[in-house]
Amino acid sequence: MKVTLIGMGAGTMDTLTAQAYEALKNAQLVIGSARMLQELPKSCTALRCASVRPDEIAAQIQRTGVPHACVLFSGDTGFYAGTRQLLARLQEMGVKTEIYPGISSVQLFAARLERPWQDWTLVPARRRLCEPTRYLKDERATFFLMGGEQTPQAVCERLVQAGLGSVPVIIGENLSYENERIIKTTAEQASEEEFAVLSVLLVEALGEPFCAVGMPQELFLTGDLPPASQELRAVIAAKLSVKKRETVWCFGASESGIAIELAYCARRGRAYAAEADRALCALLERNRRRFGRWNLQIVNPESYQQLPLPDAVFLGSGQVQGLIPYVLANNPEARFCIAAMAPHTVAAAASILKKHGQIVQVTQLLVSSSHPQDSAHRLVAQNPVWLITGQPAQQEAE
Repeated sequence: MKVTLIGMGAGTMDTLTAQAYEALKNAQLVIGSARMLQELPKSCTALRCASVRPDEIAAQIQRTGVPHACVLFSGDTGFYAGTRQLLARLQEMGVKTEIYPGISSVQLFAARLERPWQDWTLVPARRRLCEPTRYLKDERATFFLMGGEQTPQAVCERLVQAGLGSVPVIIGENLSYENERIIKTTAEQASEEEFAVLSVLLVEALGEPFCAVGMPQELFLTGDLPPASQELRAVIAAKLSVKKRETVWCFGASESGIAIELAYCARRGRAYAAEADRALCALLERNRRRFGRWNLQIVNPESYQQLPLPDAVFLGSGQVQGLIPYVLANNPEARFCIAAMAPHTVAAAASILKKHGQIVQVTQLLVSSSHPQDSAHRLVAQNPVWLITGQPAQQEAE
């Protein structure tokens, strides 16, 4: 017995390779989805079974016992087609197999757009809800393979919720069929429309980021608030050493720059900026959109127990007492950086960190800088800031 696994391309005979077509003509049994079986010509066997589950397919092949069976997959056999699971079952049965790949939806879509897809980020969004902002890149487009409950509309709704309603998107609907459509629009407009089940989605690149850490002061929108200095932001980021897939909290972040830069450090993770004042929340949101930090969520400080536990925490003055015990009781590995403007805050923060077994270091940051238009380069001192950092004792030992 031999079983040939065939990629049907976009689902019609027009996107089937000649090699795969020849195998279909010689098969005594063909298994696949009802939609793909309907596309087969009369020259193929009449013994056809509508099934997509690997166990059911393997059982059907075993029951019929035909010399040659073909199993059809949508798109390409190597692009999220379920080939791997079925191969494992057939190998357990001792069945001889061969694979004929097809044209994947991403290949066909890119050809329709007359664009290369080698730099796209490819995301399967067929069987589970996905958070699209976790996959978006500043410098490259992101392709979402749709299916089931995952429609372009559903993904674009989540983009709008993240403040990305204006990002350009392209939807490929019913590719290779007579009713094929290519729709170029925005995420906001797409979130208000319905699309066919057979659809794919491309979210265009967000654009180059401003930079990483220690961004120039003039890039931030500050309103009436004095911004945190470039030097202070850079030192806080260095003290916390946030990794790209970590979760970071920024409490007492009334000035946007610290939260924005920590969110950039956790660019593949999650960042939460806590602020109760509505005006300051609006300022945070404006900077979040300005810098494209879609992984940053603005929350109420009182809701911290509903947030995912952090790997790193920045705390402004007055935020020390309740948060530190809660975080360390649930994640003893968490790291802290606390900014203080008064000596008594330094003592209180250091004491509570030590009480919970953290290694504490206190750094005083004194920054003086000249005015750009002062030819004498006379330095003007800023207020001193104490940074109290805490990390688990085992990290210090390592």
